[in-house]
Amino acid sequence: MAYSDYRNQSLDLRVGFDANWTLDVHDVVLKPSVHAFSVTALTGKPGPLTAGFAAAPLTTTSFAGAPASESWVDLGVGLEALVCDNAALGFHFNANPGRGDSSFQAFGGSLRVKF
Repeated sequence: MAYSDYRNQSLDLRVGFDANWTLDVHDVVLKPSVHAFSVTALTGKPGPLTAGFAAAPLTTTSFAGAPASESWVDLGVGLEALVCDNAALGFHFNANPGRGDSSFQAFGGSLRVKF
């Protein structure tokens, strides 16, 4: 099977806040962060997806793309700890609940070392 490129073009409006702080706790500098946005799709037009057999290029089928959700929430929290002048550990979580039939959640971590 061969598939065409799928494109979904939209214009989104994001309203919310993004905040971070710096806290000194003993010999460690903590940098917590948080963000929360309400996202609304002002326009959206999903493109078609075409599929066909590579051995029979004239037999193709097109599927209409699913429209994007009209509104959802974008949430995230993070924490970075500067354990010394040259090293930092970080953790973050992001989520998009309420986005149609699917929800997105991501966890991440980091270790930064300066040489």
